[in-house]
Amino acid sequence: MDALAQLAIMTKAKMVFENPDTFLSFPALSPLGYTPDQLTFLPTPHDMVVFSDFSELTNALPEAAIFQPSLDNLLWNVYLNVLLNAQLAQGTLADEQNAELEQAEAYLYTQGADGLPTSSAVVVAYNQYQQAYIRATQNYKAQQLTAAASSDPAAQAQWQNTDEPALRAEVDAAESDWENKGFKAEVEQARQVEQRCTALSPSLQWKSWVSQCNPDIDFLTDANNRVFAPTVFSPYDILDNNNWPSFTMSGPEIQKLAAQAPAELANAVGTVTPNSTVDSLSFEFCSVALSRPWFHPEVFAARFWRFADPSMQLSDGNVPPRGQWPAYISALVFARNIVATMHTTGGGVQKQPIIVFPPIGLHATAHFVQPAPSPPHPLIFHPPGPQPVHPTPVMPAPAMMHTAPAVSVPVRPAAPSSILAIHPQIMMRLNVSAFRAQPSAAAPAAPPLSSGATAATPTTVAQPSTGAGQVSILAFVCKRLSKSPNPDPSLDWG
Repeated sequence: MDALAQLAIMTKAKMVFENPDTFLSFPALSPLGYTPDQLTFLPTPHDMVVFSDFSELTNALPEAAIFQPSLDNLLWNVYLNVLLNAQLAQGTLADEQNAELEQAEAYLYTQGADGLPTSSAVVVAYNQYQQAYIRATQNYKAQQLTAAASSDPAAQAQWQNTDEPALRAEVDAAESDWENKGFKAEVEQARQVEQRCTALSPSLQWKSWVSQCNPDIDFLTDANNRVFAPTVFSPYDILDNNNWPSFTMSGPEIQKLAAQAPAELANAVGTVTPNSTVDSLSFEFCSVALSRPWFHPEVFAARFWRFADPSMQLSDGNVPPRGQWPAYISALVFARNIVATMHTTGGGVQKQPIIVFPPIGLHATAHFVQPAPSPPHPLIFHPPGPQPVHPTPVMPAPAMMHTAPAVSVPVRPAAPSSILAIHPQIMMRLNVSAFRAQPSAAAPAAPPLSSGATAATPTTVAQPSTGAGQVSILAFVCKRLSKSPNPDPSLDWG
């Protein structure tokens, strides 16, 4: 596969998967490929190292269209720093507001075996049908772009008369399922109530967020003694699904897309030949959400906290945002069964399966280019003393704080590499936070929002994948932060 085709792939992916508040970051310098079994994250020494590496990559800071992470800068460090050192506004709920909040939380959460709140069956259904709607929309966009690039009248007629109506019907059906079977309006209404009420009593919400991010309970240690905050993807069983949409490009579409490439991608790829040797390219794709039981992105958007130092800012809220942590990875785009049809110098045609996307500008068999490390981040906790080549994140125990005292960073004792003591509650929370690609049974009946009833959350257990072949990460989907912190001046700051 040549550089022109790779530039076209990234350009089309941006058109399909980006939204106004997201951007794509491509691991194009060091492509990432996994076997399906590796992505089951089983608690064996080898798989735990893969799990740790995956969690570090997906929690690195995405700074540009080309993914060049520094693994010294990780989301869980920044998130813990906020939880530990934020100053909170003051306030309490009136009895009526407290009743409203309890009613909304009873709809959204159920109590897990560890005593912590976890998503209710209704919210699990919401996530399932939302993801199905997102996939249907992405498939429509991908096929629409392919049809628009074709000058063949037969292809245009096929799109207008057959493919477009069928794909639009799939999108409409997925949206209807999200609204009806996924309880879209009810869940979003309950979340609005929760957001409004918790803003009036910040300490109440903060205690809940802190309780769900305890490194002693919620983090793991791999066989190399690295501590990490586990991150998985949802739907967790998507690798066993045989119905991934197709991402295709013809030779003319490659030329057209490469010419439309944004400057940041064109500059990263560098000089390319005017004509591609690729006549067509196809692969199956699927986007998946990242699940982090220890992480609540609502923390960044909440307006009832601030840093003691007003100059410290995660994001200025601009586009693109600037700050100390202006974006985080919220989803992935997987690709598999990559096939390129290429013409040879002798005029022949060769169909070439590709295990993993090659590094940009390099042949697929060349050594990967390692990204240069970025400078240390001012918000990151570092243990004292010399830093190892691959440092282990060291975390303090969470505690409620309304001021910003100096934080001491104790060195966590390393677990023996031959012993992997995984707290069963961690695996349970990972399984509950993730969800299946399709509901395994009829969607649960939604309890009336006024009833205060709590829906039971089905327990899901990830099974090893039986699929064959390599799975590549085509892109990281990155969520831009709005202005954070953005303290509301109307609140009582003591």
